[in-house]
Amino acid sequence: MLRDNNEIFDSIKNHALSRLEEGYSGTGCDLHNYLFNEDYFVMYHSNAKKIADKWEVDAFELVEYNIDQERDNYGECYWINEKNKLNWESQINLATYWLGQELLDEIQEELEDYWDSEMTKEDVDKVFVLIDNIEY
Repeated sequence: MLRDNNEIFDSIKNHALSRLEEGYSGTGCDLHNYLFNEDYFVMYHSNAKKIADKWEVDAFELVEYNIDQERDNYGECYWINEKNKLNWESQINLATYWLGQELLDEIQEELEDYWDSEMTKEDVDKVFVLIDNIEY
């Protein structure tokens, strides 16, 4: 399973930390979108395939995980009939989106303090430390 792979979660965690270092201004409820949806985790098929190889996942695992997440969260999978979504790049980026949510779920209680208000630099620094301290 993807969520049991430390290599994957280290990649997701490092991506989140890198994005926070770039700076964030927004509310806690928009943090996931900023970290995992506003920018691509990977671009280009060849780079995505290398990441999949590094993560030791195959295409079927990625697709199955992403379909399960879509169905669990939305009731159905909206992209399944879109040919342009069935490629390494799209599937890695989609898995990163969902795994990023799982990462933030680990600190959800702390994020609630910032949910409806603009996060200050100090708040973002606290979240950085919280994410950095997550272990799997």
